[in-house]
Amino acid sequence: MITYSIPTLKIDIGTHPTANTVTPPRPGELDKYNFFVNVSDDEPYQMNKPDTEVHWFPVNEFGYWTYQPFYWITRLMDRAVEEKKDVYLHCHAGAHRSPMMGYLYLRSLGHNPDEAFKLLEEGWKVGADVTKNWLEETFLNDVEYGRIPEDVVQFMKDVRNNPKDSLMTVMHKRKVMDLPQKTVEKSGIKKPVGQIQIVMQEKGLFNK
Repeated sequence: MITYSIPTLKIDIGTHPTANTVTPPRPGELDKYNFFVNVSDDEPYQMNKPDTEVHWFPVNEFGYWTYQPFYWITRLMDRAVEEKKDVYLHCHAGAHRSPMMGYLYLRSLGHNPDEAFKLLEEGWKVGADVTKNWLEETFLNDVEYGRIPEDVVQFMKDVRNNPKDSLMTVMHKRKVMDLPQKTVEKSGIKKPVGQIQIVMQEKGLFNK
């Protein structure tokens, strides 16, 4: 089932095709897509169609997402948009991880929070009431609870502006470290993971 859409970029967002979701895509609904990006922790959908790409970057919804999926979302989406691919970006239910990736991708293209939300809202496929820009509220909540790095939008911009840089190179230039939540907890650091580089600087473990 398609939950959100960005028609101008030919990107649709929705549920996992085969992971036993409550609202799976209808038969034939996915036939038009030739570029699949899966950010759920369910195995990817394999479509036996020529010239179709399937990419999988599993994200633990309630754990630390890391910078890695945002690096690849930027790289892959930029290429897909440039090549005018028909993109299907999905997680499990199409309600958190995949729309968040789409939202932050729009933010990385220079749209402010309300502009990005409006672009997604115009293609919204789910018939229910939502609060104003709930994705920005969810993003801030994810940052607060250490799921998403606070500087992720600028990180995605830096990835785009340095097309030859690897993930580690971009992180090194930004002086950030990608540590999971458990590592942070064991260190005794209480701040959100998105601020880990600042904390390590304070402790003298990571130089500016």
